[in-house]
Amino acid sequence: MRPPEREAGAAAVEFALVLPVLLVVVFGMIDTGLWLNQKITATNAARQGLRTYLLSEGNPAARAAAGREVIGRLLERDLPPGAVRFRPCAPVDGGGVSTAAVDLGYESEAAVGFIPGWDSLHIGGRAEAPCED
Repeated sequence: MRPPEREAGAAAVEFALVLPVLLVVVFGMIDTGLWLNQKITATNAARQGLRTYLLSEGNPAARAAAGREVIGRLLERDLPPGAVRFRPCAPVDGGGVSTAAVDLGYESEAAVGFIPGWDSLHIGGRAEAPCED
């Protein structure tokens, strides 16, 4: 049974109306998934960089350089100066165990770049660990 003549091409018009919305949703999901992966990778890199910082020998500057190198290698990118900040062992507010921390942050470009205004996103990672006395 054939559709009436008046409805010929209706499916093509409906598809043309739905396609842009569908593409924005699909590519938005791809970009969001890739950004979340980068966030998880940055957090793991911060954890490994802090571990290297705490276990390295030498002065704090040499230890921070070793930690930055590990973070850069794990992220597979050259981080700008100031993107990685180590906090040496210091007592936590209210006393207790001393902790060291590292914060890192950088701008990540969109993989697909399909959504206007979502060209980049700040990716950050943080790790904190107790210090052995």
